[in-house]
Amino acid sequence: MRVNQNYQEHTMMATFRPFAYNTGSTVSATTQVGDLAIGTNELPVSEGYGGLIWKNGPNEDLGYVIGYPQSGGTQPLPASGTGFVQFWRSKVPGDDNSFIQLSEYISRKYSTPQTFSSATDASVWLTNNGFWNSYVVSLTGYSFNLVATPYTFPSAGNSIMNNTGGVSSGSTDINVLATGGRGFYFNSFDNDGIDRTSYYSGFTGQSVTITFNQTGNTAIYSGDTNSFKYWESSPTDNGFVFGAGIGAPPTNIPSGTAILIQSASTPYNIGFPVYVSLVVN
Repeated sequence: MRVNQNYQEHTMMATFRPFAYNTGSTVSATTQVGDLAIGTNELPVSEGYGGLIWKNGPNEDLGYVIGYPQSGGTQPLPASGTGFVQFWRSKVPGDDNSFIQLSEYISRKYSTPQTFSSATDASVWLTNNGFWNSYVVSLTGYSFNLVATPYTFPSAGNSIMNNTGGVSSGSTDINVLATGGRGFYFNSFDNDGIDRTSYYSGFTGQSVTITFNQTGNTAIYSGDTNSFKYWESSPTDNGFVFGAGIGAPPTNIPSGTAILIQSASTPYNIGFPVYVSLVVN
């Protein structure tokens, strides 16, 4: 079912959020998926917030919603005029099969036809291809406390992001991992002191989609077969890193490319755990 931007269906109890076409940098307090900026609950601050034109999306209580930019601004609006975002909504609220069918239809219409084995696979494919969707992916992964110092490979339970040259403490900007030489490093032992090597080693050498989440603030990347790799600074100190152009011991040969699919709305906070989850593309 295709849905235009319909203001009339919004009620006090409806679940909807604002969208804007944005080819620039991420606007504060919003997330970015492809060329779509997405707010939360109600329109942010004012209609022109961040220099963008915001319109509310469809009621998400009536089905899973998928949004995609209409760069020419030719998407018809129900009342009058045109907009920059087009929407689809699944026919059955909360039904995975309905969402899968809609996602497969969109893949046929806009890309190479896909067959999805799960709603999670459909959601990942949509996100990787610039479509926002309201399906909440069931993530598997573990958390690692984010630190800034000591500025070295993180110890058990910790994670760190390397910074730009001349800075001797870890970064808090999770949105720069597609930049060459910037990576998110974490130890094999998670925040609970459990060795997670068996889980994360299965993703090395694979093309992956990786999700970072800190207290609901999420960044999502897609990476090639060299973007997620194992590091070992000593026989008893090891872990994993994701990023572009990263060299990590024992080889230290820079490699890997990454694409930022969904940006986090704000920088991450030191001293709070970051949940790291991956799926194979």
